[in-house]
Amino acid sequence: MGPGKEITKQFVDLINENEDAQGMLKNWNKVAVYDLEGEDGIFHVIYNPDGTAEFKEEAPEKASFTFKCTTDLWAKIQSGEVDGQKEFFAKRLKIEGDVMATTKLTQIGKKLAG
Repeated sequence: MGPGKEITKQFVDLINENEDAQGMLKNWNKVAVYDLEGEDGIFHVIYNPDGTAEFKEEAPEKASFTFKCTTDLWAKIQSGEVDGQKEFFAKRLKIEGDVMATTKLTQIGKKLAG
């Protein structure tokens, strides 16, 4: 498992251990796909209506939104080393699908890091 998958799996585990994060995700039924150039490839996370999340190592049948970037950049975004929004506007991070829904994940990330 490469660094992009590993840090995303850790994020999912943190969500599943944190009632506040689950409360923020309640009734948010989305599938996030990660299409990472490098060793991680394609994987996804299912965000369930009960606020929990499931990490899956394969491509899903359909996605709510897809993040596309390098494995290294994704690991830096997830760790907070670089700002995902700045990377998006600099076109190093591409998002396909429901771009506005991705702001929920930013909120959750800030909550868990805080």
